[in-house]
Amino acid sequence: MKIIAFPAEYIYSVLEFWKRIQEALKDSELSMAEVSRLTGIPHATISNWIRNDRYPPIDLAARMAKAIGISLEWMVYGKESLDEYYEDIEPDKFFHLFRTLESLNDKQISVLEKMAQYLAESNEPGAR
Repeated sequence: MKIIAFPAEYIYSVLEFWKRIQEALKDSELSMAEVSRLTGIPHATISNWIRNDRYPPIDLAARMAKAIGISLEWMVYGKESLDEYYEDIEPDKFFHLFRTLESLNDKQISVLEKMAQYLAESNEPGAR
């Protein structure tokens, strides 16, 4: 069984996160105001995240990535694919993961399901 592992050295800083978004906006010729309109995320909210060096919630980051036309992996990690970070998971870690998932509420599970769908779609040909 494989699972994504997120080594600390691959977790990029919030400044690099927003730098990648600015790069993607330039490439796509979109403005942050247009991303706001496309995602339904208020422009003031996005500006506040940038100004205060904050990451957006993952579901809103996924909306932004889709609107800009980039993969969530690239947006967050600067990598097109996290395949190189997969590791074989030991059985005790596997069970711990499921116990953790069992403790999530319906809203959190819904967000995870949407993220899984988005990640599957972002791996399709033509996705950045």
